[in-house]
Amino acid sequence: MTMLPPLFTPGCRLTGQYSAHVMGLESLEKNYRYTFPHLVDMVPMTREPVRHRSTGWMTGSVGVGIGDHSPIRIKTAGTNGLLLYAPISGQLQVRQDGSRYAAPHTEGWILFNELPAQAETGANCGIIIALQRQRLQATFDVMMGTKSSPVCPRTQLLSLDTPTGSVSVTDLPLLLHHAHAASQDWPGAIPIAEDVLYRFVARLLMPDKGANPRKLRGLRAQHVVDVACGYMLSRIDEAMTLTDVEGVVGVGTRSLQMAFVDCLGVTPKAWFKEQRLLLAHHLVTKVGEATVTSAAVACGLNHFGRFAQDFKARFGQTPSELARRTARGALH
Repeated sequence: MTMLPPLFTPGCRLTGQYSAHVMGLESLEKNYRYTFPHLVDMVPMTREPVRHRSTGWMTGSVGVGIGDHSPIRIKTAGTNGLLLYAPISGQLQVRQDGSRYAAPHTEGWILFNELPAQAETGANCGIIIALQRQRLQATFDVMMGTKSSPVCPRTQLLSLDTPTGSVSVTDLPLLLHHAHAASQDWPGAIPIAEDVLYRFVARLLMPDKGANPRKLRGLRAQHVVDVACGYMLSRIDEAMTLTDVEGVVGVGTRSLQMAFVDCLGVTPKAWFKEQRLLLAHHLVTKVGEATVTSAAVACGLNHFGRFAQDFKARFGQTPSELARRTARGALH
């Protein structure tokens, strides 16, 4: 059983948790009002009925939506916070604050603010991330080590890569696994997922030129950790080696170990073991949803004797003891 199915196939086609059926304009408008509470108008741009499929999660102050739809035109009197839209296929054009922005797929993302806007799309598939301006500003200030000018005073078109290539569109599916884990109520995942996504967007906005080299090294190490953790969460039920992780994040063993110790205070192996045990504990305490054996397998802990020992060392009781106590509690 894969706890977090990959969000993309190699060809960037979505494979996430789509709604079970294709919906029309009315349901699309209802969905969009979560992101665009001041929606004025939404009309199809072809004679064909509007169709769309989508999935999404709320992670604390971050909203994540993934989906595709036929061509539409949207007019809004304002958005509910900052929005980052990343087309996977098709195009998006936005008119806001007297300027026009176009983001072809795989070439650029549009970050737009709370001002009135008009958007036009072709047959489109993409990711939208809704953020709070104040939280993003605070994240940016922490990362820069100083109180800075407003991060995004106006709408702008962002490149998929920073000049150093340290933040890339290819990282986003792995980072979104943090948000998916949080949406499944994994222990401690919500604040981590929020931090990861705010750091990612702040890093997109951060100029490398003129930045303090030591601070920049720390930011790169944190991004390596964020991507590595997302990758490990996405394959938490599988056998995995550090070599697998290194191949994804593009750093060697020593750099990966140092990044984890500097940012999290533990090694990658220790962090991954902790996440597996936390998830196993979470699954065992969900009465009737998982046996001890199935919880262990779902977390990649296939050596059951060692699993029981590690579980007791971490939580003070074996998984079977916890399951029995949980079952007794549910009966009262």
